Amino acid sequence: MKQRLFAAVLALGLHTLAQADFQDGVDAAKAGHYDKALQEWLPLAQKGDAQAQTSIALLYLSGQGVPRDDYEAVSWFRKAAEEGYARAQYNLGVMYASGRGEWQNYRLAVEWYEKAAAQQHAEAQLSLGLMYASGEGVEQDQEKAAAWYRQSAQQGNAAAMTNLGAMYYQGQGVTQNRQTAYLLFALAAAHGDENGEKNRAALVKDISPEQQQQAQQLIASWQAGSPLPQ
Repeated sequence: MKQRLFAAVLALGLHTLAQADFQDGVDAAKAGHYDKALQEWLPLAQKGDAQAQTSIALLYLSGQGVPRDDYEAVSWFRKAAEEGYARAQYNLGVMYASGRGEWQNYRLAVEWYEKAAAQQHAEAQLSLGLMYASGEGVEQDQEKAAAWYRQSAQQGNAAAMTNLGAMYYQGQGVTQNRQTAYLLFALAAAHGDENGEKNRAALVKDISPEQQQQAQQLIASWQAGSPLPQ
């Protein structure tokens, strides 16, 4: 019993030390000392720490503290993604979808977005909506695009709210409903999305004052995770 307890305490201590080292790297990066950040993160990354691996990937992607190298970035993102780290899975999907380098592959982008989206990564859900809307890496499906936008919007993603609002305005993937479109645009605008605000302003003429008031009341009471209007 004592041996097991000691092992548990030791493991907890090592985890705490690893977190402290990772945070030291974060603090160094915030101060612009990227070489110091790399020194803190590299030993952790070599031991399989997905956060550290992702952070190193971002250094290579931006060329901060190291020569810019997209291939190294992808390599580090993949290490973390294969360990199930949603942020790395999303970033790896972006690398495959963005066309940076010779590895562009929309199908693989979708696969990694799906893994991150399954962990409720809002940006990955938004990206899947875009892939289904355009038919890149998957068969074009506006209903699935709307469904992914909705999942992302439920978490407060303003761009997803705007995109879902556009689908309601156009009647793509959902039943056309301009009041719902107005509500989603207004909600996106309240979350700081400029396109949402532009669309809301353009749609005012099609919405009665009563409907606008109803929308504002819903916006005031809405919180991330609450059901969005159908």
